[in-house]
Amino acid sequence: MAGSAPMAGSPMTGGATTGNATTANPTAGGSMTGVPAADTTTGVPGADEQSVPAADRGGITALAAALRSMTAARPIVQVAGKPSRPPSGRPLIVLCVWAALLGLIGLGIGIRGLVVILANHPPSWFKPSLILCGLVGILLTAAGFVTARRGFLPWTCLGAATAVLIASIVVSTSA
Repeated sequence: MAGSAPMAGSPMTGGATTGNATTANPTAGGSMTGVPAADTTTGVPGADEQSVPAADRGGITALAAALRSMTAARPIVQVAGKPSRPPSGRPLIVLCVWAALLGLIGLGIGIRGLVVILANHPPSWFKPSLILCGLVGILLTAAGFVTARRGFLPWTCLGAATAVLIASIVVSTSA
């Protein structure tokens, strides 16, 4: 039907279609862009869509509903027992300052270790031990933040991270 004439009321003829369709005649209120035709009773574009259930609208509405349900705030890990309350201000500040100090001192030890590796020929145990101490210290510090609601556990993690930091100081100065 490549050579046949367009049907009356189709977008190619410039005539408006009936129902909740788009109009192709710019003088009748529609456009060639696929914008819903204005409702004849209210004059509002797409007013007939209000009576259509959300599941039938599809497209953007369904996508927005799906994203809303996926991004709703909910706990990442469900823990059995009573819900824990967030830590108060002062312990949380102390936790953050302690972890920041561990990070800064660990960064200094890492830079010093890099200089030792580049400038000298350190023993074969130096690189693996420095890397292992650094990774364990970072993991323990991160565990301190993750367990901030667990009472004594974050302080234990940061204490262990401090012990690992002291061990990495001893390792880096002995090379």
